[in-house]
Amino acid sequence: MELKYNIRVYRKGDEVGIRSVLREAAFSNVWPAIHVSVSTTTFKYSTALLVGVVMLASRGCAISCLVSLCVPFVVVCLAQCVVAVYYVYGPPLFDLNNISGNYQSCSNTNFWVAETYPACEKIIGTVAVVSTLRGMAHSSEVAYIRRMAVLKSCRRNGVAKRLLETAVHFCKDHNYAQIELITTKVHQAAIQLYLKSGFYCRRYAPHYYLNRLFVIWTYELVYTLRT
Repeated sequence: MELKYNIRVYRKGDEVGIRSVLREAAFSNVWPAIHVSVSTTTFKYSTALLVGVVMLASRGCAISCLVSLCVPFVVVCLAQCVVAVYYVYGPPLFDLNNISGNYQSCSNTNFWVAETYPACEKIIGTVAVVSTLRGMAHSSEVAYIRRMAVLKSCRRNGVAKRLLETAVHFCKDHNYAQIELITTKVHQAAIQLYLKSGFYCRRYAPHYYLNRLFVIWTYELVYTLRT
């Protein structure tokens, strides 16, 4: 059955639906993040080194080697779970405590939701445009896309594309010269959408969490509106 929805600006009372979308997005990315982490050369070399050391220390004890093989994987799983919980319940989502103040206090920023109709009017997606982003250079001509997310059950229906188009059109209407956003290797479907929509990758760089205890490598994507 065709998914019927529209895109509208945030209004008071949307907070529960918005948090639900972003919470699901965070937790649904835990396993993909684990897969990306254990696929890295660093993880493989570290695991091999640990197993080798344990093998020598235990004189080839099979059980010890098996445990040492599992430990790095368990650590990665726990770390990704911690990052997801921190993201959902910690400072990264504190801006949602005052969406109107953080996103609608001036004319050149805004927050949108994708909402189903005509029955339950359920929020299934979100996106926002801001004029500043922590860790990025500030310019009055640059807009930043944030909070792009769609419920897993509603993906592959063009919702993310329409949300992105809404944000891009808003930036054009408000005379921005450039749009930027940050995403990670985990979000491959989103990256492909951005690239197909005209974004290009400017940089692949680390983004730190919990006072640099955890690091996530991120893509900085750029869309040029005018030169």
